[in-house]
Amino acid sequence: MRVWSFSDRATKRGRELESRKAIQSVSHRRTVDAAARGSGNLTPKVRRDFSVLEFTVEFRGRNIEACITHQALQDHFGADEDPITWVRAYENHQVRIHRAVQQLVLDGVQEPVTVWSSRF
Repeated sequence: MRVWSFSDRATKRGRELESRKAIQSVSHRRTVDAAARGSGNLTPKVRRDFSVLEFTVEFRGRNIEACITHQALQDHFGADEDPITWVRAYENHQVRIHRAVQQLVLDGVQEPVTVWSSRF
């Protein structure tokens, strides 16, 4: 039969606390990512002149109209000239793009917010 010492209990308790912190950290990241995505516009649209991809970002209880240039999608997210790849790139990098929009809003940019390639 093993006799537990104070140091054994402290070590076990320390591991439990580390495990809880790790779980809370992952949970917090998921919450932040979900907030960055927001409900948003689930169907982004290519503008008729094929210059930008338009979408909506929910931020602080408001729906922000935004767009990202095709150049930004090509330079930073792997899209090419085909507008279908723009939508795919947006969907794959939605959190990062929405964070950029949110930062622009915090910086005082008025709607509609345009995300340029230089923003990344």
